[in-house]
Amino acid sequence: MSHLGNVLFIAGMLMKPILVRASEKLFDQLGLKSDQCAYENIYKFGYVSGIKINKSDPLFPRLDPAIEVPYIQELMK
Repeated sequence: MSHLGNVLFIAGMLMKPILVRASEKLFDQLGLKSDQCAYENIYKFGYVSGIKINKSDPLFPRLDPAIEVPYIQELMK
């Protein structure tokens, strides 16, 4: 689990310029404070070891097809 936490931290840091809000949610779920989220820390493998993970809502929730399909069909007209 430590490896998974580290990989998620590194991925979140690398995708931070693109997925700004999702990265912040990920860091909150990993139990990291804003001062711990620095690009230099991606080189410290094991940086998030021993930190308690917070359970929260999914970062990317599933879309409801009953709502999304009609919306997309309306856009295609």
